[in-house]
Amino acid sequence: MKPIQAVFFDVDGTLYDNAVKQFPASLLPALNKLRAKGIKICINTGRLKSTANNIKLFEYYDWDGFIGGGGRYFYNQHGELINTHTYTLKQIEEILRLTELYNLNVRFLSDEGDYILKEADENMLSAFAHFNVPVPKIIKPWDGKPVNAVVAYAPEGFNWHVFDSLPGIQCVSAFKTNADFLLADFNKATASREMMAYWGLDGDYIAFGDSDNDIEMIQDAPIGVCMANGNEKTKEVADYVCPAVNEDGIAKALKHFGLID
Repeated sequence: MKPIQAVFFDVDGTLYDNAVKQFPASLLPALNKLRAKGIKICINTGRLKSTANNIKLFEYYDWDGFIGGGGRYFYNQHGELINTHTYTLKQIEEILRLTELYNLNVRFLSDEGDYILKEADENMLSAFAHFNVPVPKIIKPWDGKPVNAVVAYAPEGFNWHVFDSLPGIQCVSAFKTNADFLLADFNKATASREMMAYWGLDGDYIAFGDSDNDIEMIQDAPIGVCMANGNEKTKEVADYVCPAVNEDGIAKALKHFGLID
């Protein structure tokens, strides 16, 4: 195995404890120890940069990179956008067609602001509360303009596989009442490799996550770690299951692999 040169972190349920709405006290010292060894520290999340600000992610630490939208938006250590992969208008039209068929509410995130298609219901409110995201004030139909992310909301237990037929789109549940529509050719795994290439690194990396949209990243990483609070599917593909986010899981995993003392 090559030397570990970078660590990629999911945010919700991994770095950030959504139950108490804070980062574990053990996290900051662990990140500083990684940096002291010259290891790159990068966020790889389904959140966009705008929604990451809701939990003060950029105030918390000076990250070496930020990947948002499940592997579609790339920012360097200065917060500058360095690359993006976006939907086609046809893909958005197809998402809308099926979400309307199943009577699901949809949220669009765009450069002009966030908006939802209809009044927020209990499924949407549950997800917003979990991710500490404010309910969009604007309710309107899609106006045909480009969007940065599309999220659908449904009752717990909804079969998200009904969207498997969407061309070039992968529908991945991020919480029990919502799912993200990701580009099939781009995910957190492809994003990790793309960021490593951007940095000019040819060593190995570790990836931490907890949910369905972390599976590719955890499988792809030379060392893939799932939190104990993660779902069973993600645990099954991980090389290692560390303690939960509220039990100092990241710090303990980094010690387990000898990256910090």
